[in-house]
Parts: sequence; structure tokens; C-alpha cells
Amino acid sequence: MTLKISQKGLILVAVPLLCEILFVSILIFLLNQAEHDAQRANRAKLVILQAQSFSKGFFDAGASLLAYTKTGSPLFAQRFEAICQRLPEELTTLETLTTSNNSQREALTRIRKLSTRCLEIFAEVKQGAELGDFSPAFIETKELTAEIEGLLSQLLSAVHKFSDEERQRQKDAPQDAAHSRLLVQQLLILGVAMNILIAFVLARFFSKNIARRLLTLDQNSTRLQSGQPLAAPLTGSDEIAEVDKRFHEMANALNEASRLKQEFLAMISHDMRSPLTALNLTLELLEGGSMGQLQPEATQRIERSKHSISRLLILINELLLLEKLETGKSELRKTVVPLNFLVDECLETVRPLADDKSIVLTTDNIDCRVLADPDKLVQVLINLLSNAIKFSEPGKTVSLSAQKQNNFTEIRIRDQGSGITKEKQSLLFNRFSQTNKADELKGGFGLGLAICKAIIEQHGGQIGVDSEEGRGSTFWFRLPD
Repeated sequence: MTLKISQKGLILVAVPLLCEILFVSILIFLLNQAEHDAQRANRAKLVILQAQSFSKGFFDAGASLLAYTKTGSPLFAQRFEAICQRLPEELTTLETLTTSNNSQREALTRIRKLSTRCLEIFAEVKQGAELGDFSPAFIETKELTAEIEGLLSQLLSAVHKFSDEERQRQKDAPQDAAHSRLLVQQLLILGVAMNILIAFVLARFFSKNIARRLLTLDQNSTRLQSGQPLAAPLTGSDEIAEVDKRFHEMANALNEASRLKQEFLAMISHDMRSPLTALNLTLELLEGGSMGQLQPEATQRIERSKHSISRLLILINELLLLEKLETGKSELRKTVVPLNFLVDECLETVRPLADDKSIVLTTDNIDCRVLADPDKLVQVLINLLSNAIKFSEPGKTVSLSAQKQNNFTEIRIRDQGSGITKEKQSLLFNRFSQTNKADELKGGFGLGLAICKAIIEQHGGQIGVDSEEGRGSTFWFRLPD
């Protein structure tokens, strides 16, 4: 099943986003690990300092006790008592710093036992010294000298071993931090590269798929315009497939409408034009007296009938001509022709219409050459001149001028009629378009300007109008050189 464009867009956004979330989670873990290593290094430094302070405290206690036994000075006794009170607090602080390490806790338990025993012996020695040189307690103290030395040796060895372990951790901390930083950098580079790669691959895949399907739509529009069969309908249920489905339905409807129009035009051409032509000939024969002399009233009726038939034939011929022009079935025979020759021919054709309304026909700067089909260009000029005369008041002027531009020739036909509103100007070149009801009474079916537009566009040119109400109109067209 083909994904919808919205789903493809969601995947294009969601997959890199999920990868980004994953990489960010890993980075957060690594940063927390690095912070933990830094805290461990700081804690190791504090543990070493505390252990050193604890070791120094025992040395100071022993030195103060020795000085007291030699001198009996109360200052050394006070100093000894203060150190002995501080040592358990320092050991407690050391235990607090190592609560998360089981092996360190075991070592500190041994150190506490040894230190407690040492402090007890220190107290006995101080007590013996206070009783006199040869008291039993003093003698017993001398007997404890060997035990004191052994305990101090074990205690200092345990503290040194404990400190050495922390020094090794402190020594390894910079290397661990450097490794963590390197790992973070590598992961960042990898994450960015992977995101770019994933986004590029997804964008490439989806854009190529979408572009291929859009190209099919574009080709179908070209095929429809040129009358070729459309490509097979796109598979899937995405938006492009829906558009293609609607496009095929529209193309089928257009083909059906075109078929009906062709049938209608064929009916007009064969089933209407031929009988009307035959009827017109019959009326001419009657008017000529082939069936005997007609009464004046009958002659008038025949004239009115011929006029109506003539208008119907003109409508049919214009419809058929417009159809040929719009479907490209009307062949152009372009040649370079003098514009003044074509204009003179057109003026001669429309002059009777102008004379009936006392309208003056003028030309300006028409001594140039144009690349066009002479017959079709004459048809355009006659149509525009006839309209200008038809919608001008008696005694006015209709002018025709030409001007060479960079790569085209512009021909302008100006009248002095009532002008055309802005709203009507955009509809003038549509089929059966009339500016108002009063204009319909002037004759015509609203096909002339549509035919002019089709002829000019077949030449590769443009046609338009400039007009203001009450100031006349200027119809112009441009033919490429």
C-alpha cells in the first residue's frame, strides 16, 4: 500500500527525531557518567586528605603522650586529650566519604578496631604515667609498649593501603574523563552523521517517488492537451493517486464532451447547413420568378426569410471555423506580406458599411511587412473594422495604425464609440459574448472576437482591448516577426 504524502512527511520527520532522541539519551548518560567520575575523583582527593589527617593525628597523639610521660607537663596532657577526642570524629568523616564502597568499608572497620585499641592503650599509658615511675600501672604500661608498636604499625599500614587505593582512583580519574570526553565527541559526530544520512536517504526516497508520480501527472496533462491516450492510472491511495484518479475521470468526461461536440458539429454541417443552403436557393428561384410573378408582400417575406437563413448559415460557418481553429485543424499559410495591401483590401470591403453611417476611415504608418496568413489576417482586420464601425456613432472616425516593436508588429484599430466597462473587457473574447442587450440588436452572434483571438494565437501573437466608457475603444493585436 502506498503511503500518503502526509504519512511520508511524518516518517521523514519522526525517524531522524527518534534517532536524535536516542543519541541525546546516550549523551545524557555519558555526561552523567563523566560527572560521576569527576565527583569520584574529588571524593578520592578528600578521602586521601582525611586519611592523612587521621594518620597524622595518631602520630601527634603518640608524640604528645610521650612528651607528657617525660615532662609531666599538663599542656601535653591537654593536647593529647584534644587529639584523642578528634580522632573518632575524623574516622567517622572518613567512613561517611566511603559509604558507597564495600571494600573500603571493610578496611575502615578494621581501622576502627585498631584505632579503638590504640586509644585504649594510650589511655592506660597516660594513666600509668600519672601514678608515678614505679607504680604497677606504669610497669604494665611498659609491657604494653610492644603491643602499641604492633597496633600502630598495623593501623598505619591499613591507612596507607586505603590511601593508596584512593590515589590510584585519583590517578585514573583524568584518563577516565578524557575517555568520556572522547566518547562524547565521537558519539556527537556519529549522531550528526547518522541523522544527516537518514534524513538524506528518506528525503531522496520519498522525493524520487513523489517526483516520479508528479511527472506522470504532468505527462498526462500534456497527453490530454495533445489528444494522446493517458498513461495507466497510478496505484496506491495517496493524494497524488487520488488526483490522478480525478484527472482520468475528468479526461474521460472531456473526451465524452468532445465526442458529443463533434457529433453536434457534424449534425450542423450535414443536417442543417445543406438543407438551409438548398432552401436559400429555392427562395432565390422563387424571387427570380421561376414559379411565376410574386406579389410584393410575398417578395418581402422571401427577403426576410433569405436574411434569416443567411444569418443561420453565417452562425454555422463561424462555429465550424472556430472549432477548426481551436482544435488546430485549420492550417496556416504564413508568408511575408505588405500590410498596406491587406489594409486596402479590408477598407474596400467595409467602406459601404462606413459610408452608410458617414464614418471616416483613416490609416497611419501601415507601410510595413508582416509574417502572417494573408486570408486569416484579412478576416481579423475586417471583423475588427466592422465592429468599430458598427459601434461608432454616425459622423465619427475609425482609425487603423501599425507600429514596429522589437520583435513584433502591433496593429491598433480605434473607434469613437461609447466604450466598454472594465468588467465586460475580460469577457469580450469569449464565445457568444455581447457587451450589453443594446449591442445584440446591432447583429452578430458574439463569435467574431473569439475567432479573431483564435487566429492571432494560432500565429503566436496576442490580442486585447483598451477602453474607457464614453471615450471609445482601441482593439490591438501583435504578430511576431
